[in-house]
Amino acid sequence: MKQLFLAILFFIVIAGNLVQEVQAIANQTPKQIGHFGQWTAYVMTENQQQVCYMVSLPISSKGNYKKRGQVYAMITHRPSEKSYNIASFHAGYKFSPGAKVKVRLGTQEFTLFTAGETAWTSDNSEDHALVAAVNKESMMTVFGTSSRGTKTEDSYSLTGSSRALAAINQACSVK
Repeated sequence: MKQLFLAILFFIVIAGNLVQEVQAIANQTPKQIGHFGQWTAYVMTENQQQVCYMVSLPISSKGNYKKRGQVYAMITHRPSEKSYNIASFHAGYKFSPGAKVKVRLGTQEFTLFTAGETAWTSDNSEDHALVAAVNKESMMTVFGTSSRGTKTEDSYSLTGSSRALAAINQACSVK
């Protein structure tokens, strides 16, 4: 009888741990909060902190690239870090160390630094200016060069970007 009790107790402990692990994984899985034109807004929990972001795929890509990974633009809020409107661009290829990326929105142009396959603005004021331009313009073009010297040009429609930004602002209580 004691062995049966211990086996049941062991099962309860294991099941409880499994439920906690499943809940932790579920919290890290992004939840779509809306699809707006060419942009999709998400919320997720990362390290027990809320993260909200919006993402879009390019509507056109130019460049002589035979094998390229996933390409996308993203704007992220991490309220627990007081980090808002962080713009990043994932190129789908590795940049050379020190490479720069150009982002054009109407008449404005931004120069971004790179690490690995991603490009970012250099500071918060640039992030806010870029996001303000995303809200104002209709197209965004990202120019990059891979570590092998291949030049690329990715164009993004900004249709729905203002509504996606409003959705992530609301989800992360950003004013």
